[in-house]
Amino acid sequence: KLDEFSAEYLCRKTLLAELPELCGDAISGLNFLERTVKKEVPDMVCLMPQAGVLQQLAAELAKKYNIPSLAGSAAWEISGASSFIRHLHADRIAVMGEKIKDLYIESGIEPERVLPSGIAHFDHLFDRDEEHDDKVLLEQGIDPRKGIIVFGTENLPSSETLEALTGVIEAVLKMKEIQLVVKVHPREYIKPYQTAIEQ
Repeated sequence: KLDEFSAEYLCRKTLLAELPELCGDAISGLNFLERTVKKEVPDMVCLMPQAGVLQQLAAELAKKYNIPSLAGSAAWEISGASSFIRHLHADRIAVMGEKIKDLYIESGIEPERVLPSGIAHFDHLFDRDEEHDDKVLLEQGIDPRKGIIVFGTENLPSSETLEALTGVIEAVLKMKEIQLVVKVHPREYIKPYQTAIEQ
C-alpha cells in the first residue's frame, strides 16, 4: 500500500489511467504503418521529429523489415528534448551541424550514425535575389535601406517573451535608422505581440 502522495503512486495511477488510450494509439498506428510498409515497400523510412509514438513504431517496423531508417532533425537539438530522444531509434540521424553531431556522440550514439546535413529550408539563403528581397520588404512596410533588427519569438510562455520584447523595443526606439521586425513563432498567437508594439 503506497502513500497516496508518493511519486511512485502518482506515476502508477497516471499510467494506469492513460494506458488504454496509449495502447489503442500504438496498435492503430502500428497497423497503419505495417500495411503501408507492406504495400509501398520503401527503400528507406524517413522519421520526422514531431511524429511522436508513430516515429518510434516506424523505426521498429523498419528494423523488422530490414529497411534503413533516417531521422531528420528540424531544429537545434538539446539532449533532453523529446525529438532528440525519438531520433535515437533511427539507423542514421541527419542533424543541422557539427555541434549537434557532437551532442549525439556525447550521449552515446556511434559517430557513423550521425550525419551533419544542414537544414534544407535554409539553403535558399545562399542564393539571394536582393532586388526581390527589397520588393518583399517594401510590401511589408520595411525600408530595405535602413538597418533591421529581427526579434524571433519561441513557443514559450508569452509573458517571458513580451518582457524581453519590451526591452528590445525600448532599445530600438533610441536608435536611428533602425527598424524592428517581430517574427512570431507559427505556434503562437500574434495578438499579444501586436498589442505590445502598439503600446
